[in-house]
Amino acid sequence: MVDAVSRTVLAAGLAGVLLAGCGSGRNGDDMREVNQADASELVEGYGRQVFGAVHAPAQGLDPIPNPCDGSFGEVSGTVYSMVGHGQIPVPAAEQVGTLARLRDHWQRHGYSVEEDRVFPDGRTGTVAVRNPVDGVRIRVTSTEPPTMFALMISTPCYRSDEPL
Repeated sequence: MVDAVSRTVLAAGLAGVLLAGCGSGRNGDDMREVNQADASELVEGYGRQVFGAVHAPAQGLDPIPNPCDGSFGEVSGTVYSMVGHGQIPVPAAEQVGTLARLRDHWQRHGYSVEEDRVFPDGRTGTVAVRNPVDGVRIRVTSTEPPTMFALMISTPCYRSDEPL
């Protein structure tokens, strides 16, 4: 699904940006029902692709459910988004090029690019994409100091009978 070079750029995460827009109609009535184990496996699968692309061992990720806000700001105990965070070692000199390769790969595979920018220092940046097939968002962002990428993977909001 994702080749090794492109998976490298999948690495990085800022939770607030990816969770934005998780709102539902009314307490998740218009959402797919997905159990937390399946949502966690989805996030872990994307994570394995990213870590494999970077040829780096997984550091973190452990997906956790986060409640989603409804359209009126209410929080339901049965509507959630599964989110995983990780870190991937990437030398500073390789970060901008790696982000560009990932962006290009995702575009070739039909992902929507939501953010793509190089930071003012010219050697770090961020790329965020959304897979329109399943709604999963991936963000890869340079850390400070630029020794790693922070990775965040987030599902859309799902409904589940399991307590959060």
